[in-house]
Amino acid sequence: MEQKIMEGDIEAKFDDALKELEEVLPKTNPAGCAEATLTNILKILGIEEELISNIMIPLSGGLGGYKSEKEWCGPCGAVVGGCAAVGVILG
Repeated sequence: MEQKIMEGDIEAKFDDALKELEEVLPKTNPAGCAEATLTNILKILGIEEELISNIMIPLSGGLGGYKSEKEWCGPCGAVVGGCAAVGVILG
């Protein structure tokens, strides 16, 4: 996997990505939020590897369908994608 370091102000890139996600996420509900979130972060980092984005497919729609016996629900896809992005950044 080839990585290209993106040049420029990373904070501005994150701000732009958040604006894009604000537009995209409501339209992807209930599926695709995890992939959209992760792909956006990968673009900021200069990683354009579709195989990484594909790992989000099983988590499309997030884990919100999970409900415990005490009524606890799993996170939405955007949260799951964000957690995956943190893993990519730290990894």
